[in-house]
Amino acid sequence: SSVLEALNTVSNRYGVDRGVYVKILKGIPVHVGLGSTTQLKLGVATAYLVSKGLNVSVEKLAETLGRGEFSGIGTYAFARGGFIVDGGVKMGKQPKPIVSLNFPEDWKIIVVIPGVERGYDEEAEKPIMTEVRGDSSLIMEVAYLTLMKLIPGVVDRDIVEFGEALSSIQVLVGRAFSKYQGGVFRSGVVDGLVRRLKEVGGLGVGQSSWGPTVYAFTDSDIDCLRKAALKCLSDYGIEGSIIVTNARNRGADISRVIN
Repeated sequence: SSVLEALNTVSNRYGVDRGVYVKILKGIPVHVGLGSTTQLKLGVATAYLVSKGLNVSVEKLAETLGRGEFSGIGTYAFARGGFIVDGGVKMGKQPKPIVSLNFPEDWKIIVVIPGVERGYDEEAEKPIMTEVRGDSSLIMEVAYLTLMKLIPGVVDRDIVEFGEALSSIQVLVGRAFSKYQGGVFRSGVVDGLVRRLKEVGGLGVGQSSWGPTVYAFTDSDIDCLRKAALKCLSDYGIEGSIIVTNARNRGADISRVIN
C-alpha cells in the first residue's frame, strides 16, 4: 500500500526504525483527480519522522518519496496551501513554485465526484505524460491566460476574470490530452456536469486532472450549484459525492498527541 511504501522508503533513507502504528481515520478518494497519493504519502511520512524526532523539509521528503515528477502542486499544497503556480518540469528537476498566494476564502468551491470510471493511476499516466507535447501556440496561450487573467483574478479578488481564465485553460489543456481521454473531458458524465454547473452560474468549471472529479467556484449561492449537480447525477442514473468547501491557505497540520 502507499502507506507501507512511504514508511519503508523514509525508514531506509533516514535510518530510523519501523516501530510505528498508523491509523488512517479518513482518506481522500484515490484516482479521481484529487492528488490523494502525494498527500497521503507526505502526511504519513512527515508524521512518522516527526515522531522519531526528525525534521525534514517537505521538498526533500517529496524527492525521497518520488513525488512531483510532473507537477509540484501536490508537494507545495501540502507545505503551504493556497493558490500555487509551478514552473513546470525542467531538465529532470522537480517543479518549483513561481507563484504562491492566499486564495480568497470567501469564494465557495464545489467538488463533484461522480461514481463512474476513475482516472488513470500513476503507472498508466507515465507514458502519456512523457509522450504528450503541447505546441508552442498552446503553451503561449496558456501562459498568457495564467499571467494576464488567472493570477490577477486572484490578486484582485475578481472571480469572473479568474473563472474565465480557468475555464479557458481547462479547454485548451483538455484538447491537448483529448487523444488519451476521449475528448476535452473524460466522459459524457463529466462533460454534462461541467455544462450544467456553468448553466447555473458556476465559474472556473472544469475537470480535475484525469477526472472524473469536476469543480466549480462561486461567490454567491453555492446551494444552487449543489442542487444542479445532484440533479445532473440523477439524470445520468448514477451516484456520487459532493463536497462544498473553500480554500485552505495553510499547509498540513502535524500535531503530537500524548496519550
